[in-house]
Order: sequence, then C-alpha cells, then structure tokens
Amino acid sequence: MNTIKLFLSILLVITTLSLSGCQGSNSDPVSDAGTTTGGIVPVVPDVNDTTSITVVLPVSSAVLTTNSQVVNIDVRVFDSANNPYSTGTITKVNPSDVLLGRDVGTFDKQVSTITNGIASFAYTAPADLDANTSNILFSFYHDSNATDAKIFTMSLVPDVNQSISTSYQLRTSSVDGVSMALESSESVSYSVYDLSDGSALVDADMISMTVTSLNTSLANLTDSKGNSGTTLTVSAQNNISLNVNSNTKSGLVPIKVVANFRDANGIDQNLTEVFSMLILSGPPSAISLSYASTEQVAARAKFIEKWVVTVTDKYSNLVNSNPSVSMGMIAGYTQSSAATANVAGYLHYLPGAGVGGSINATSDDFTALTAAFTNVDDQNDILVVYGTGYKYDASGKWDITTNSSTVLDLVDDYNSTTRSEMGFAVGNNQREDTCDIGSKWVANVYADGNTAIIDSTGTMVINVEYDYYLTGKSTMLWVNLVGIQNSTGEQVRIGEAKKITLRANGLTGETYVYAKGFNGQVRLEVKITGTSEYYHNSRFSSHVVVTGDDTNWTYGNFSSDGNTSEANGITSCINGGVGYVDIHVFSALDAGEIQLTNVVPNNEF
Repeated sequence: MNTIKLFLSILLVITTLSLSGCQGSNSDPVSDAGTTTGGIVPVVPDVNDTTSITVVLPVSSAVLTTNSQVVNIDVRVFDSANNPYSTGTITKVNPSDVLLGRDVGTFDKQVSTITNGIASFAYTAPADLDANTSNILFSFYHDSNATDAKIFTMSLVPDVNQSISTSYQLRTSSVDGVSMALESSESVSYSVYDLSDGSALVDADMISMTVTSLNTSLANLTDSKGNSGTTLTVSAQNNISLNVNSNTKSGLVPIKVVANFRDANGIDQNLTEVFSMLILSGPPSAISLSYASTEQVAARAKFIEKWVVTVTDKYSNLVNSNPSVSMGMIAGYTQSSAATANVAGYLHYLPGAGVGGSINATSDDFTALTAAFTNVDDQNDILVVYGTGYKYDASGKWDITTNSSTVLDLVDDYNSTTRSEMGFAVGNNQREDTCDIGSKWVANVYADGNTAIIDSTGTMVINVEYDYYLTGKSTMLWVNLVGIQNSTGEQVRIGEAKKITLRANGLTGETYVYAKGFNGQVRLEVKITGTSEYYHNSRFSSHVVVTGDDTNWTYGNFSSDGNTSEANGITSCINGGVGYVDIHVFSALDAGEIQLTNVVPNNEF
C-alpha cells in the first residue's frame, strides 16, 4: 500500500494574550482576520432551533485617549419578535493582532450571561496606547451562532506625555511553539526582562514566580523536580521551566504567571501575565452535513443552499486544527446497467446487505453486487460512497478508472479497512433535461467566503449553487478532508456524503376561478416560488381547496406520486414535464376557486 493519506494540514495559529492582567496578556479566542469568531469551547449552531436570534451593539465603537482607559460595552440580544432575549451567553473574541504580540487590552470576562436581553463587558485599554495606534477590533457572538459576530472598534488617539507604568515584562519561551496535541507534554519557561536594556532580571532580584493552569479540565503542570499540579512556584530564580500536560480534551488553556521581584531601585514590583496554550483536537473521526438556509440569486437564475460541515475527533472535540476541505455534488447520475430501486434507473444504490457495494483496502477498488458500471464514463464521472455507522474512512468522493461492469478502480489509494454494504452513486455535477433534449443544468459547490478550511469552531459553511431546473432533484452532496494530522504527522483521509433533495424557496400551485354552472377539467400547474419557472420532472405533494359551495369535483391525472398512469413523473414528458394536478368539476351551483396549495418538493427517489 502507498503511504497513508494526508490530513489536517494547517496548524492553528494561536492566541497569546489574557483574560486579565498587564500588557500582552490575553487568553481569549482569536479571530482569523480580526473580525471572525472562535472560542474556547465552540458552539455549533442547532439547525433545528427555529428561534431567530439577533445580536446588536447599540454603540459599536469607542475612542481610546488614555492608557488603561476603561470602556463599558453592552451587547443586546433580541428574538424574532424583537423582544429582549435572555437565554444563552455572549462570547467576546480577540482580533488577530494578538498573534503578533500586540497588547490589545483586557476584558473583565470572556463570556457574559444575558440579563433582560443585555450582556455587559468592561474593557481596559492597553497600558501604552502609543505602542500601536491602529484600530483594535473585537467581535461578540451569541452561543447559538458563532458565525454571526458583531464588531466593536476601538480607535486609538492617545493623549501626549503619558507615562508607562512599568519597564519590565514577563516573557515566555516554548520549545515547540504555543500549541500541542492531545495526551502529550509541551515544555515552556517564563522569565522577567528589563525593557530598558532587554536584559533578563538577575536571580538575586527575583522574589518568587508562580505559574497556574486556569483550565484544569484540559491540562496540568509538572516541573523537572517531579512536582505536579495546577500551580507551581519557584523562589529566588528568574526562570521557571515546566511541562504542560494535556489529556483528551482540546481547547485553549490560559496559563497565569505571577512574578514578584525588586526593580533597579530596590522597590518591590509585581507582574501578572496570562499566556495561552492551544491543545489541538485529534484526527477527525466524524463529519456531519446540516442544512442551514436557501438564498435566491435572481440575476443569475440560481438558488444557493447553505450547508454546515461539522467535524469532531474520537473524543467528541470539535476539530480546531484547520483541516482543508474539498467538496462537490453529483447532480446527474449515470444510467445503471443493472436493475436499481429508483424508477429512473440512476446509478445509485442504498447502503445495506444485498444492495451496497464494497471498497477494498488491498486492491484499491470498489465492487458492486451487480453489473452496474457498463455506462460509467471515467473521464467525467466520479464515485461517491456513503454508509451507516463510522465508515468515514471510506466515504466521500473517489476518482475512478473503469475496470469491469462490476468493479471500478480507485485513482487514489484506500489505506484503511475493507468495508462492505456501502451505499454508492456514480455521476457528475450536470443533469440532462428529461424533456428538452440537449439542455443541461449544473450544480456548483464551494466554500462560503472561498475559504475551504474548517475553522476553530470545528465548522465550515459551504454553498450549493444550482439552476432552477434542479429544484426537487435528489442529488449527492459530498465533502472530503485530506491532510496531515499535525500533532502526530499521520496522513489521514475521511469523507462524508448525503443524498439531498434541492428545495429552492418552495413551490407555488396555480389557482383557477370558475363561474356558476362550470363543468369540465382544470389543470393546475406548479411553479418554483419566486421565479417564472415551472417545476419540471420532479415529485411533489400538495392539497386542493375548492371554495365554491355545492361544487362536485374529483382528482384527475397528476404528475407526481399517487396516480398509476403518471407515478413516474420524473421520467415523463406529458405536459412538457411540468408538474400538474388535473381536477374534474362535474357541477358548480355557485362560482368559486380551485386552489393548489401546500405544494412542497418530494424526494426524487
């Protein structure tokens, strides 16, 4: 077998400053570009929660003029009815400046509870505003949606002739950086330096130095003398070296260092800093795909569905090491050369005994139980695999070459466990129009914001963009994570795929107005809501309402499920493939309307 696959490439750059303390101290999450979100314990949006939460900053900026100036910030939260909302918490996120060692000031808290719809924070400006006068941007988000952050801007206009409170600084020196793997140890050391000449304080001037882990659920401390615990102290020594020891939980560990010493004038001084150690999650082991919303881009005749990818490791930690993601969709299926369970003959087979295929870790190929692959075009088609249980190593997209009518060879190596009873589909991102021969319709899948990495909350939003015609079509959405697990150097590949029916913004049925005495057939057609396009070659469910008194009527033919003559509307070109319901009116003693209501797409298969 070839070398194990790549996974999780990008080492998460990490925060360095504190929840409280002096210059350069911050243990809060850091946004990737100064305006996005992150967190110690990220919260994944609950797509089943129907409450619409709005976060508002009544005042979104402040001007800092004096060193250590205090600014009070109120974050207001409203529900969908514009009432104050007091459930959950508001989290503050630092700008990316902290990654460069900038003192961005401190907050009294990282997470604030909400009372009467208001979460309050107290901010203390940097001790030396003149050190960097560029704006500082903080963001705040509600725990129900870490991707919807509001920005507060601190503008620095320092007054002249301000004094700096101290000329000493606590510094850290980490052997391998400021991140570490699960169940590992990282060596760190801390010392006090005189900023006037850059020299380290001599041991004779050091009274004591104490180091404390502020997140004991993630890590503890040990020193070279065998001492261990959450707090370690040395005396008369301007350096403390120790190991930070992680367990099975990932996240940010604030490490508080308190130094007591005598300055050059013999006056007792105290410095307190909070440094941060990021514990990276383990290799990803589970992926989910969750629908979030739909947008319409009328100018380009497209719908865009937003889906959330969530990735965890085997300890249920949200993956925080920024793996790269590839993604795509099978919108049109190859015709199977063997019998299938779907009426259109698509090359799609469900997982399970007697129907699913198998992926072989020795021969790097995929085998179907029947001769289904005769029509496969290996220059344009892909294989998408999915299953039940923990089979993410085999799931996702595979590039292929044809072997036989029952076997497809994989272009890439499959370096895991041979798995059977896997669901699978073959096709590409275009679909042929069933009735308008020669017309083609496409779907495109890409990362929201064009950043194809899982962020520090373990999630990523992807966009599924498609032509109107594809509304109501059942497609295969897939994602692959391929990279190197930076904590172990292990190359890993996992994926996930899901059959989804594209929903657009819903469907709209026609209404027919009839006069008293009407007798005859009425055909009510289905359109895609918000467009002038009819709903083609797709299934739907609906309800018919007849408003006229004493009107006798019955169903006639219709193009969706339930009628034996046209149960397979996805392949029929009756009525040009447009969805419809026929109503027969036998007598109308009064005028009225026939309304086709509650029209929603059904799964294609």
